[in-house]
Amino acid sequence: MTTTNPFRQPLRSGDVDFRTKVFYADAAGKDRSTVKTDFALNREYLWIASDFSVPLAWIDSVMPVGPGFTITWKNPVNQKRERANLCARRLFGYNLKTRDELVMRLNAAVSAAKTRPMPAVAASAAVMRNCERCGAMNAQTQDFVYVVTFLLLFISKPDRRQLCAHHTRIIFTLNALFNLVLGSLGIAIIFAPLATIGTARRLRFMRVLSPAQAYTAMAIAALPYLLIIRYIVYLARG
Repeated sequence: MTTTNPFRQPLRSGDVDFRTKVFYADAAGKDRSTVKTDFALNREYLWIASDFSVPLAWIDSVMPVGPGFTITWKNPVNQKRERANLCARRLFGYNLKTRDELVMRLNAAVSAAKTRPMPAVAASAAVMRNCERCGAMNAQTQDFVYVVTFLLLFISKPDRRQLCAHHTRIIFTLNALFNLVLGSLGIAIIFAPLATIGTARRLRFMRVLSPAQAYTAMAIAALPYLLIIRYIVYLARG
């Protein structure tokens, strides 16, 4: 594991002790996703996506909520309490047995991890807050969403990074272009612009993007909507 970002530790089969698939859930524990995500564990980390890891030592609680379960942790980089809501499904309905097994397994892993020294990457991130790209101080945790769609295929993946303002703008630009191109080829053409617009609004609020930069990004992200409207008008005139 080479990255200095504790939230982006590589998920390699040889490094994990347990791995399965789950679905993202809402605050009530109910499925809100059509695509499975990775759920994996080793002695130091939990993965809730192939490129989204959480140090076990940071996790405060794991408990059932409705048909799903909730994982909460405190992010020492920004001093905020965060959570992930997940659920296990079968062909019809929820798999409560698997849910309970995952909760027990994760609680055991968290308890064991808290008896060992914290991973060096997690410990240094908590106190140094360096940008993972250039090492600049006062980096902030930034969340991006990458959307890939082709016809009825729809994949949405979270991407959490620890970045300075300069590299946040670079990654945001690449993320926006990615979503504009690969998020416009199928059913998720409606969702991909929302992901970029939401990120632009958050970065404007954080003053990472100027108002002009944020509004320009939102306008470009909304281009697929203009194509949809144009197509609807064309059919209406048919």
